[in-house]
Amino acid sequence: MSSESRTKVEEKTEKLKAVKLPPFSFKIAGRSILGKVRENNEDKMEFFIPESEELLGKKGAIFIVADGMGGHNAGQIASELAVGTFLRSYLKNDSQNTLQLIKSSIEEANRFVFTISQGLSEREGMGCTFTVAIVKEDGLYLGHIGDSRLYLIRNRETKQLTEDHTWVNEQVKMGVLTREEAELSPFRNLLTRSLGVRESIEVDLAQFNLDSGDIILLCSDGFYEYIKPEEMAEELEKDISMGVFNLVELAEERGGKDNITALAVRVYREDKPKKRFFWKIR
Repeated sequence: MSSESRTKVEEKTEKLKAVKLPPFSFKIAGRSILGKVRENNEDKMEFFIPESEELLGKKGAIFIVADGMGGHNAGQIASELAVGTFLRSYLKNDSQNTLQLIKSSIEEANRFVFTISQGLSEREGMGCTFTVAIVKEDGLYLGHIGDSRLYLIRNRETKQLTEDHTWVNEQVKMGVLTREEAELSPFRNLLTRSLGVRESIEVDLAQFNLDSGDIILLCSDGFYEYIKPEEMAEELEKDISMGVFNLVELAEERGGKDNITALAVRVYREDKPKKRFFWKIR
């Protein structure tokens, strides 16, 4: 890419921020860039931390990554509409059931994007992936559709908490393809589930415990296709701010064929850990 083109590259970089949410405090760093090929950044990275202690206690801290798809800039519009609609729905609804509220808010975002796509021929088929992580006093809440990912890094081990809703992942689950074959398949980015493409959707929901020192990483496929899980842990455990910067640079250097987005949150727990639990809703 020429130096002139490089100056036109849209880049969003969030400075390291410290937030306190009893019994947690955490630091946040994120970066989203065009990569080497795309003319528009269809990725959308967002986080929202309520200033009101009351609202923060009820709603928690919200972290989102969405990856848009569709021609004529439709993917960028889809991801922006999805994130904005989700936030409005989630923050205005008084439901006390966090997982069900995440589900209903993602469904509302889906209906809105789908309706917009039906009204304009150039927007037909537009949609996006959508991964949201919410940190509240009792842990991590997750809502997910598509192939963006959420990883949990703990004690230098990286675990993927989301499932890719892709054709190749379905083939791996059925034993038709190996994981290695799936990673090399030309169909590895063919989605089986996404937001905005159909009138109704199925959303993955989950709840997890958080330990002091845990790192939550949300990212688009333009990031994780070029970065190994052990590299994520190594860089982010040292410093999440420089870690995000360095890993995004590395993803661009190794390929950069898509937009590249990573949003990392390091959690510190200040009280004694509560009784552990792990459960998942489909």
